[in-house]
Amino acid sequence: QAGINEFKLKRGFRQFFQMGIFDCLVMARMEKARELLLDTDLPVKSIALDVGYRRLTSFVTAFRKCFGQSPGRLRKQSRA
Repeated sequence: QAGINEFKLKRGFRQFFQMGIFDCLVMARMEKARELLLDTDLPVKSIALDVGYRRLTSFVTAFRKCFGQSPGRLRKQSRA
């Protein structure tokens, strides 16, 4: 649909955004999850599902890798 092959599209995306397409998707999901954790009282499991993770453990692992702490800890610190 873009008129170029997949390799060129991915390479151009990486050059423009300094990250791969998948990394960009994960970052967008994590930012949305962080926003939901700080601004709502939704359960962490519900937030994980909302941002595209079927397994809570996968979500917590990705969140911790991105922000250096678990979703529950971030929420507790923001309310203290």
